[in-house]
Amino acid sequence: MGPLDLTKPHESLGEWFLPDSPDRRAAGFLKYSPDHIDVELTGTLGATFDPVRGKRVARVFGYLRDGRLVTLVDHFARPAHISLFGDRPTRADDLFGSRAIVGAHIAESEEQYTEIRCRVPGLALWLALPTVTQRMATSGGSDGGIASLSYSLAIPTPEIEVTIDAIDASVKFSSTWSVDHKAETALSATTAGWIVLRPRVPQGFDWFLTNLVITTEFLAIASGSPMAPDLIIGTVAQSAEEVHQLIALNEARCCPYEDREACFMRRDTMRTPLEVSLTKWFSLYPSIETPVKLALSVFGVSQRFNHSEFLFLMQAVEGLSRATESDKGYLEADAYARIRRTLVTAIPAEVDKRLREKLTSQLSFGNELSLQDRLYALADRLPRSLRVEILASDGKLPRSWVFTRNYLSHWNVELRERILDGAELFYVNARLRVWIRVLYLLLVGVPERAIVSALRHPSRVSQDLQGANIARVAGLGR
Repeated sequence: MGPLDLTKPHESLGEWFLPDSPDRRAAGFLKYSPDHIDVELTGTLGATFDPVRGKRVARVFGYLRDGRLVTLVDHFARPAHISLFGDRPTRADDLFGSRAIVGAHIAESEEQYTEIRCRVPGLALWLALPTVTQRMATSGGSDGGIASLSYSLAIPTPEIEVTIDAIDASVKFSSTWSVDHKAETALSATTAGWIVLRPRVPQGFDWFLTNLVITTEFLAIASGSPMAPDLIIGTVAQSAEEVHQLIALNEARCCPYEDREACFMRRDTMRTPLEVSLTKWFSLYPSIETPVKLALSVFGVSQRFNHSEFLFLMQAVEGLSRATESDKGYLEADAYARIRRTLVTAIPAEVDKRLREKLTSQLSFGNELSLQDRLYALADRLPRSLRVEILASDGKLPRSWVFTRNYLSHWNVELRERILDGAELFYVNARLRVWIRVLYLLLVGVPERAIVSALRHPSRVSQDLQGANIARVAGLGR
């Protein structure tokens, strides 16, 4: 097993045993892929290991053939199979899970870390820190030719540390470099962006993973790209050992950017300090977690289907409204309760029981803001310049968006002639993706002028919106 890149499959032969049965061992292959970890054993781990379907095994220890120690964390047993490895068929066990620790044997009660370091592809571009600088000197002649070209590497590498009171920890961002030098024939410098999570007191891995996700979701909203890590290294609190986390992140995707201009909004173009925006993000996150995850799950899909994407995006918008708008409704609760009692009492006695229950249930939600009113309120959060750019030329939310969502959700045939379809729906989805992203940036304090600048930028996010606006002029979008 080579470098523990979380985006690439790995496979290695090892020897495995349970912590309470170190003398009963079985050889087997550890197979990692970005969506799961399998251990295919050639024997059994002993009588204490009862491979009942779905049985959780908290810890399994192992030695890889290159000498590294491995701890399998919370793996599950598959039904035993017959192994043909060796001279004769034998009973063998299999394990599957999503996390392994490479570099130490760590008991469940001892797994706490002082910090976790994560390498994040694309982060160095987003940070825009002066890590590698290019300088050109001209010859000074009439032709203005280049006389020399030099590169300088920052020492020490630059970093930004943000204290997050909401989690009693700090989050450090840094941009590092490495050099590959082959005598006089080749020289290359590679930059990498890192996130370091350091709590005031040691924490378990789940704490780190939760707050890493919160941080990378903030980066994904701002940058316009998924920002999953491809390498995770932890420092064990008890021993100060550094261990690699081999974790299956399932559908999490890394940033593919190779040019900082591909970012929708970088740290240096946000026009608000990173410590301000990130602190606000962490304070808001408990209320916006679900709509954020829903939005990012749609943003991260490469192949989109217009109708399903539209429904998911509208649900993400409504979720953001519910998470951040007041739930007072149209009337005070006591006033609406009186109206509801009057309406329930007015239902004729001969009405079928099922219909009565349905009407009564619907009246329970009668005081909630309608989808249309929620969308109008969110639209009003945008300065007019952004409403015109993102929503429509008159700065108002098109009612066709509401009609389309209601038709697709309830199949009301009366709305069929008023809905969006085809190219119109495609371009509305582009507007929704930008609108959601901008609403979150406004929430964390990014000013209007920074967002306007980002919308003029040649990023994929802004180009999608520009395409929708060109189509609108041509009469193809609403």
